[in-house]
Amino acid sequence: MVPPPSEEEQLTGEVNDLSAEAALLLEEQHRLVWDYWTEGKAVDIAATYSGKQGLFSLENLRRIDRLRHLTKDPRELRALTALHGHFAGEFLARELAEYNDASANLEASLKLSVDGREVRYHDLERLLANEKSALKRKALYAAATPALTRLNQTLLRREAKTGELVKQMGFESYEAFGSELRQADLERLAQLAEEVLQATQEPYRLVMERLAQRELGLPLAQITRADIPRLFRSREVEDAFPKGESLAKAQATVAGLGIDLGALPNVKVDARDLPQKNPRPLAMAVKVPSDVRLSFKPGTGVLHQGRVLHEVGHLLHTAFTQEARFELARLGTPTVGEAYSALFEDLLEDPVWLEENAGVLGDADKRARYLATSSAHKLYLIRHAAGRLLYQLELHRRTDVDRASCTAR
Repeated sequence: MVPPPSEEEQLTGEVNDLSAEAALLLEEQHRLVWDYWTEGKAVDIAATYSGKQGLFSLENLRRIDRLRHLTKDPRELRALTALHGHFAGEFLARELAEYNDASANLEASLKLSVDGREVRYHDLERLLANEKSALKRKALYAAATPALTRLNQTLLRREAKTGELVKQMGFESYEAFGSELRQADLERLAQLAEEVLQATQEPYRLVMERLAQRELGLPLAQITRADIPRLFRSREVEDAFPKGESLAKAQATVAGLGIDLGALPNVKVDARDLPQKNPRPLAMAVKVPSDVRLSFKPGTGVLHQGRVLHEVGHLLHTAFTQEARFELARLGTPTVGEAYSALFEDLLEDPVWLEENAGVLGDADKRARYLATSSAHKLYLIRHAAGRLLYQLELHRRTDVDRASCTAR
C-alpha cells in the first residue's frame, strides 16, 4: 500500500501549480504594460484577473508560507521566499488594480498648457532640461501642478487601501511587508541612509553650489525642483549625443563583448518614434529568458544615453539568464539586475568609453566640467534615494500609528 503523501509533498504539488499559473498571468500583464509603454494604449490590468480571483488569495499565500517553513533546502527556501513575496505583491495588485489602472491611464493622458499649446506630462522633464530661462522653467513646473494634483489624489486613495490590505495578509505593518518583499532589514537600511546623508552633507553643498552657479547662474538656495533637469544637463557633452544615436552607441558597446543585440533571437528592440510612446527607455522581461524586450524612443543628451545603457544592462541580465525556474529567474530581489545596469550606466564616466563614443575628452577643461557634473548628479541620486527611503518609512510609520490611534479611540 502506497503511504499517503506527507504535508510537505502535498504542499509542493499545490505550490508548483500555483507558481505555473502565476507565471502565465505575469506574462500576460507584461504584454499589456509593453503596449501601454510603447504605444500609449489604455491598459486594463484588472481584466487579467478575471477567472483567477482565487489564485492570489490569502489561503494560497499562507499555503506557500507553510511550505517555506517546512523546507530545509536553501535553494528551495530562496525560491519559495521569492514566490511568497510575489504572491503578496500580486494580492495587493489584484486588490488595487482599479487604482493602478486609473493612475497609469491618467498619467498617460495628462497634458499641460505651455505658451498656448498642449504638451504631454511625460515630456515635462525634457522640456525643463532644454529651457534656458529659470522663469519659464518655473512656469512649466507650475503648469504641471494641476495635473500632479489629480494624479496624487488617485495615489492617496491607493495608499490608504494598501494599508488595509497589508494587515489582512498578516503583516503587522507596511514596514514589515516591505522587509519581506525586499528581503532586507529596513531599519538597518534606514541607519545606512542616515549615515550617507550625514557623511555627504558638506561635500554635497559644496559641489551643488559650484554647479548651480556654473550651469544656471543661480545660488543653490534659489534652485527649485524645476531646475534639476537643466542643472544636470551636462552641456559639455550634449552635442556628442545627438538624437537617435544613443541606441547605436549602446549596441556598439555590447558588440565589443561579442554580442549583437539585433541577432539575439530572444530579444526584441522597439525603436519606433511614436507620439504616444513613453520617452524613457525600458527593458522588459515578458518571459525570462525567451522573450526580452527593449523600448527605445530617440532622445538627446547624456542623461538619455545613460538611461539607454542602464536598460541595456537589464536586458542583458535577463536575456542571458540560464536559470529555468520561474521563481529564481523572474522573482526575488532585483539587486543583481540593478548591479548590471549600474555597471553599464557608469560607462558614461569612463574616459576610454567617452573617447570612443563621444570624442569630447581632448579638452581637459571640458572633461573636468563634465566629470564634475556627472559626479554631482550621482551624489544627488544617492542622497535622493536615501531621503526617499527615510521619507517612505516615516510616512508609513505615522500612518500605522494614526490607524492604531483611531482603532483605540
